[in-house]
Amino acid sequence: MVHILPAPAPTGADQMSPVRTAVPDRRLNLSVVTGPDWSLPGGPGLTSIEDACYVRTEVTKPREWIDHVDIHIALQQLVQLSAWSPLGFERVSAMHLRDPERVLSGKKIGERWSRVLTSALPGPGGGSKPDFLFGYDDIGAPGVRKWLDLRTEFNRGISAMTFGIGSRDASLDGLLADCGIGLENVGYRLQVAQGVKGRRSHENHLRDIAREVQDVLPFKATTWARDSANMYNGIKHPDRQFDPPAQEMYGMLVKNRLVFRVWVARRLGVSDAVINRGMWRLQRG
Repeated sequence: MVHILPAPAPTGADQMSPVRTAVPDRRLNLSVVTGPDWSLPGGPGLTSIEDACYVRTEVTKPREWIDHVDIHIALQQLVQLSAWSPLGFERVSAMHLRDPERVLSGKKIGERWSRVLTSALPGPGGGSKPDFLFGYDDIGAPGVRKWLDLRTEFNRGISAMTFGIGSRDASLDGLLADCGIGLENVGYRLQVAQGVKGRRSHENHLRDIAREVQDVLPFKATTWARDSANMYNGIKHPDRQFDPPAQEMYGMLVKNRLVFRVWVARRLGVSDAVINRGMWRLQRG
């Protein structure tokens, strides 16, 4: 099974990236292959060349379709989180070794990949070229494995925090509410991992997150935890007086996302130098 996420085509064949294969995890024999992809669009004398990224899972025994899909979505979420821009799959294909490509004589000549149409995977995001906070070289295979584990442990929090990537038309209070839900879940899971029992305030959950990244934040972590908690509680509780200007709400949204993305990057092993180099992207929102 292969999912392809092509990057923008270069201006000349001499600029094509070399073929690279990485095996970041053994779950469903996950592999990532990058390099040139050739196709014939059908026009006379035309050949299309593009840099592409193939995410592939392969097993010898049958597995449920959703098992494959989940691994591919996990990689898509990781790339999307680094870019903080909607990204999806260009093509989806599947193959079975017992159904190879054959010539008229019946002789096998290779694998036969068939196009798959599915609503289980997001389509291409489109838009301008994204700015990535970190790349594969910054985390390597260990970072991908950490991400798969992190996504399992903090799935609810990560899903709530990244929901807004594809919801650009959502209201500010809605996006802030999603952040509050996501960050609270992350903080709660940290509390459970630390063995701390009992109910804790939203602000304390945020403090736990900020404590892991406070040395690289461009603002005071405890002040952010207090202000973010106050804004989330103001949105959540109808009996509170809450009418901040839109600029203040947007500023808090940017800070919430910045803390979350830095926290994830740190957990994946991204160096402080890379994080600091991309801080301007984080502060841009």
